[in-house]
Amino acid sequence: MNEKQRPSIRFKGFTEYWEQRKISDYGDFYYGHSCPKWSVSENATTPCVRYGELYTKFGTKINQVYSYTNMPPEKLRFSKGTEVLIPRVGEDPMDYNHCTWLSLSNVAIGEMISVYNTNQNPQFTAIMFNATLQKQFAMRVEGGSVTNLYFEKLKDIDISFPSIKEQCKITTYFSSLDHLITLYKKKYSRLVNIKKSMLEKMFPRNGETVPEVRFAEFMGDWERRKLWEVVKYRNGKAHENDISEQGKYIVVNSKFVSTNGEVRKFSNKQKEPLFKNEIAFVLSDVPNGRAIARTFLVDKDDKYTLNQRIAGITPTENICPYYLYVLMNRNKYFLQFDDGAKQTNLSITDVMEFEEYYPSSKEQYKVGAYFEIFDTLIALYQRKHDKLVNIKKSMLEKMFPKNDANVPEIRFNGFNNNWKPQKLGEIVERVIRKNINNESSLPLTISAQYGLVDQITYFNNRVASQDISNYYLVLNGDFAYNKSTSDGFPFGAVKRLDLYEKGVLSTLYIVFSIKNQNETNSDFLKVFFDTNRWHKGVAERATEGARNHGLLNISVEDFFEIDLFLPGTEEQTVIGEYFCNIDKLIALQQQKLKKLQNMKKACLEKMFV
Repeated sequence: MNEKQRPSIRFKGFTEYWEQRKISDYGDFYYGHSCPKWSVSENATTPCVRYGELYTKFGTKINQVYSYTNMPPEKLRFSKGTEVLIPRVGEDPMDYNHCTWLSLSNVAIGEMISVYNTNQNPQFTAIMFNATLQKQFAMRVEGGSVTNLYFEKLKDIDISFPSIKEQCKITTYFSSLDHLITLYKKKYSRLVNIKKSMLEKMFPRNGETVPEVRFAEFMGDWERRKLWEVVKYRNGKAHENDISEQGKYIVVNSKFVSTNGEVRKFSNKQKEPLFKNEIAFVLSDVPNGRAIARTFLVDKDDKYTLNQRIAGITPTENICPYYLYVLMNRNKYFLQFDDGAKQTNLSITDVMEFEEYYPSSKEQYKVGAYFEIFDTLIALYQRKHDKLVNIKKSMLEKMFPKNDANVPEIRFNGFNNNWKPQKLGEIVERVIRKNINNESSLPLTISAQYGLVDQITYFNNRVASQDISNYYLVLNGDFAYNKSTSDGFPFGAVKRLDLYEKGVLSTLYIVFSIKNQNETNSDFLKVFFDTNRWHKGVAERATEGARNHGLLNISVEDFFEIDLFLPGTEEQTVIGEYFCNIDKLIALQQQKLKKLQNMKKACLEKMFV
């Protein structure tokens, strides 16, 4: 039976339905033939595409080849210029969305590649496969560390195509985006390589006192000095009895410094003033703490007061404050005092004996300005990330009905019907499948912040028992409830398995799946559990007295009695997609932020003697 659909966003002039059929109805498959690695050489003359290149060389269109084979032509299979190539072998099940259109004719298609022939636009087909079938591919992958995706498993997947004219319009749009992305990647890579090369040469290597390359105006050796030669030192004072929410001054304590000023306390008394371009330096922390030796550069007079166990560092007039702020921050010299067993307390002697290399004052300011640009960019990306997180938080509040309401405060156009009340157990069912045959060897945990994640990645250690055959076997798309409370998650957390094809969870968790995917949208349900709309149901069934060391005592039956409101399936889908897009933007900002932080860290390793 054919089903017809329309996307939520379209180019003007297109109103027809997209037609849904099985992949096998739109085209047919075959496998490429042998182009083994040993047959590829510089002297070979037959152009070929090998499966590994789908992951590393090509986007959604192949318009040039990189390999040539000397295999006899009768043992090869050649392209006509209309084929869509799909990797047949890989490692990560979620990484098979590297489909591409082979636009060249007479190119040999290597083994371990599934070839799809269709009368539809081949580049649109590749784009659509990559964008919409990632999970479908992952669910059909077979194997362990090396996995296989056989085309026989793909034939029953439902796909939808618009008219050829609309396919061409969409393809042109995404091709333009890909071109821009490639252009920016090239610019970025060129800048990174230039920067990497210069960083290696512009700072003295071990045992040397001058860098290989310097700005033209700088000459002379860098001098090794102890901190007491270049700063003045003082301790902060206790403010515990003078904290006031309406206080004029920010109390600079370890929490303030370690959170980059996000966590603040105030006081009306400025017991130990800090002045512009002074540095606050954390002296005490717990074992393996992240606050010890962190620095904060004061940006304004008459704004801060220095708390106890924080040192006030005043650079002398020939020392660049930003250079010193970067140089001291979490320096290896200070971190060596943390033995990982007892609280770290840096003394004035520990601090003032810190010894490092210093160039001239003018050169220090050059280096300081360089890192200030880095920090400004990092702060910019952090603000963008935080803004997106706040937008999501606000919209979660407004796009789901508040308690006792049957419509949300904000809705998408075209939706007017009331949301219907239902019990959670009416739309989901408990999953109790066990890992009896050891189908998975991946022990999972539920992080309120990161979702269902690998224990080793999260804890840096495996905490599951050696025998995990009695654990629940959780499949991609299943949900799990962690009854443990934590900061910001007073009633635990419900998360969906998205990162892996399958894994195992302790039977302490409640695992469940959606009964009918046609009636309940999985993305919508995932977003619902990001709200606090289900907290009341848990609170009514697991009172404060029922908690045991942060673990809520709520039965499976009671949990499935939680009330929730559901809109129609179409509105669920729109809401789910909206929040998925916000999550992608947040993840993108996190990646940019992490990349900048790593670049800065690499520079810090190389730009000081």
